[in-house]
Amino acid sequence: MGKMKQDIPCETNEEKKHKLFAPVGEEQKQASNFNLKVGKLLPWQEEVIQSPSRFKVLCVGRRAGKTVLGALIANLAAFQGKKVLWASRSTKNMNDAWKELQKIAKQINRQFIVKTQFIEGGGHDCLRSKEYPNRDIDYFAHDGCINARDVRFPDNLRGSEYDLIIIDEAAYIDREVWTAVLRPTIMGINGKAIFMSTPNAKNWFYELYLFGQDTDMKDWQSWQLPCTVNPSVTEDELKGIKRELSSASEFQREYMAEFVDGGEAVFTKVRENAIATPQISPEQGHVYYMGIDWGNRKDYTVVSIIDNTNPMIPELVYMDRFNQTSWEYQLKQVKEAVRIFKPSRILGEENSIGEVLLETLQKNGVPVEPFCTTNMSKQKIIQQLRFHLETNTIKLLDDFHLLKELEIYIEDRTPRKNYVTYNAPTGGHDDCVMSLAIALEATKYKEFKIASVPSNFRSLIGV
Repeated sequence: MGKMKQDIPCETNEEKKHKLFAPVGEEQKQASNFNLKVGKLLPWQEEVIQSPSRFKVLCVGRRAGKTVLGALIANLAAFQGKKVLWASRSTKNMNDAWKELQKIAKQINRQFIVKTQFIEGGGHDCLRSKEYPNRDIDYFAHDGCINARDVRFPDNLRGSEYDLIIIDEAAYIDREVWTAVLRPTIMGINGKAIFMSTPNAKNWFYELYLFGQDTDMKDWQSWQLPCTVNPSVTEDELKGIKRELSSASEFQREYMAEFVDGGEAVFTKVRENAIATPQISPEQGHVYYMGIDWGNRKDYTVVSIIDNTNPMIPELVYMDRFNQTSWEYQLKQVKEAVRIFKPSRILGEENSIGEVLLETLQKNGVPVEPFCTTNMSKQKIIQQLRFHLETNTIKLLDDFHLLKELEIYIEDRTPRKNYVTYNAPTGGHDDCVMSLAIALEATKYKEFKIASVPSNFRSLIGV
């Protein structure tokens, strides 16, 4: 007669929930505790689940596992009673994600004996219900739900409130869908958002990715993961894919999750040229030039100093960036940089408050000259900087804010009269770009004649 099995007490739903959503740091991880048939979670997937960041940006290559991960996170949140929005760029994308969402929800239903309802079809917020259907999962008794929506009609989501938003293929959705429609739906309730996508040049999704790399952005975290994080993707298969694709950039973008420059990007080879050696004091016998871009409380004041000892390859060796400070402090910082580096030429933006600040500096003996920013003058200095980067004839500091601004800087060309403007994307900054471009323009001037400076300039810089 065989041995009788030892009686094992059954876990209640509450005990299972406690195990599932146990705080990070306990004996078992929350993702591992959930026994679903999604396969063993990859290390990066567990890392994303464990991250406490409010905003998570996943730049992920094909077949790396982002949709399964997103569907798991969405269902876990809904099971906890949260209201979740799954935002897709098209009905096809939504339908693909819906299969994963539904599969995981059904497993939760079986494991925890919870009542769920799947609603497919049009809703009151759908203009054409047959073509653009809604998808909903309701977790009864938990008050949680998942709303899957095609965001091609984003205004239909205005007025909603969500605890979590998951934006699938975010790089292919307009920035305004997030900033004007979705972002307000999590405001005031400390809602969270996950942006998942393969990259699409260096558009707004790239900006979000950089937010997650910036240690100053405490609420953000980002990951960049090629398809090779999935162990089932073999090297032989990748070689075959490379041969089949029409361009190397397509492979880099779709499979390796690399941000490849797009057509509207102004600057290329940015990181390739970030090889300058920082200087906190001048090298003997070297020649320096300074550019200043003034900022208000929202923007930044940036001081850039270029070592032009080798005029064929100017080198950015010093950059100071600050905001939300008094004008007195900013002027003090500029004068200190002048005292240390003794630049041969100083150009400062004179637009807006700049005219007053430049005049103040001049009265204090700093021989700064005005640079008037017009569309024509801006085109000139931006194209000049662009040429140096493309020809590898400039060295940049490996500075996070500078490289970010350069990489997302865009060109807008209007059909009428082929009018061109250069700007940072909406919500971005270009203070580092302008300061650098102005400093580079300063190097194009003839050598500054010391005899023409104000009489008290020598005492100011200590010569």
